[in-house]
Amino acid sequence: NTPYFFHFLIKNLQNILKSTLTGSAVPHTDQHLLINTKIILPPFNIVEKFGKISLTSQTKIIKNAKSISILSKTRDALLPKLMSGEIHV
Repeated sequence: NTPYFFHFLIKNLQNILKSTLTGSAVPHTDQHLLINTKIILPPFNIVEKFGKISLTSQTKIIKNAKSISILSKTRDALLPKLMSGEIHV
């Protein structure tokens, strides 16, 4: 379950680094900023707990996305028939 923790950690670091980009023609990050950035990691048991919670959330997100897709396709198939009077409610 730890990949979720590191995924969100890296995503957060990307956002921080993007906000500190300099240069207009070729955006770049200050090398000293990268070298001097300190990352404090929580104890491994907390990382594991975060991973378990994230796994549950991600599973729900994926399940909901599939449901939304199915419902959208059903709506798209039924709405024209309803509007044309082919089916009645």
